[in-house]
Amino acid sequence: MSAYSDQVIADGAIAYWRLNELSGTTAVDSIGGFNGTISGGVTLGQPGAIVDGDKAMTFDGSTGKIVTGNVVFPAAYTVEGWINTTAMSTIPWFSTRTPSNVSPEIFMGTTGGNPYISIVGDGVLNPALSLAIGQWRYVVVTVTATQLTLYVDGTQVAQTTGTSPAVTKAVGIGWDGLGNLKWSGSLDDVAIYPTALSATQVSNHFKAASIAISPIPKLIGIDTRELLIPSQVYCIPVSTSLLAWQSPSGSNLLISNNNSLYYPLSASQPNEVKNASALGMFIKTTSFDTTVIAK
Repeated sequence: MSAYSDQVIADGAIAYWRLNELSGTTAVDSIGGFNGTISGGVTLGQPGAIVDGDKAMTFDGSTGKIVTGNVVFPAAYTVEGWINTTAMSTIPWFSTRTPSNVSPEIFMGTTGGNPYISIVGDGVLNPALSLAIGQWRYVVVTVTATQLTLYVDGTQVAQTTGTSPAVTKAVGIGWDGLGNLKWSGSLDDVAIYPTALSATQVSNHFKAASIAISPIPKLIGIDTRELLIPSQVYCIPVSTSLLAWQSPSGSNLLISNNNSLYYPLSASQPNEVKNASALGMFIKTTSFDTTVIAK
């Protein structure tokens, strides 16, 4: 297992499909026994989102799908998963919809490259938040008797009001039974909880996955000065509130919250001290003379 999977189990998941099978036609639920049947164009053993030795599955967008046995969804629950899309069309990564359309029909997917969450009786969320093709994103949906909330990469991005009754339904992973739509891309570590996870729990899951992504060569502590080695990844404490950096030749600092997608901060001129709020847990530079202070 890993720091991420340990967190999933500790927070009380009732179903957890790691999607790391290397062969066969069964997607094993490692907690509740709600195993799924893999069929069609699903490729096993693909690179995963967490990079802890765990693998993922890739769906062809045409015939690939996983269908599980009935799962009990109480009035409050959470669905989480890691998604990596290769299409901008309306496609599902998780659904309980069937032609009978018994409420609450759950559809969690994307449309036009944005997240699209629809739960009959509990509203629709479709924020303008582009999910770039070929990039892993962590998506969590929490449902209560009064609210539907969407988190992406550990941060709340949308919320609406509604009501949702308890129901027992089969789950389609990468497949929507009502519209017969299929996921195009990869999926990893899909889980269901019998409660609405808190914002702190969601954030902790995302951080646990980030920590597991790759070894961190060095830790930059609070109020310490560090000369960065180019291309090396450094970890800064979560409690860091400010970064200051300087370079005799001028430099740019790259920052990430998942050790995968790095974003450049504003470049410094030679010997100019630059400051930025700590936007993530990981930093690196391409310059040979960048000094960073974490505060």
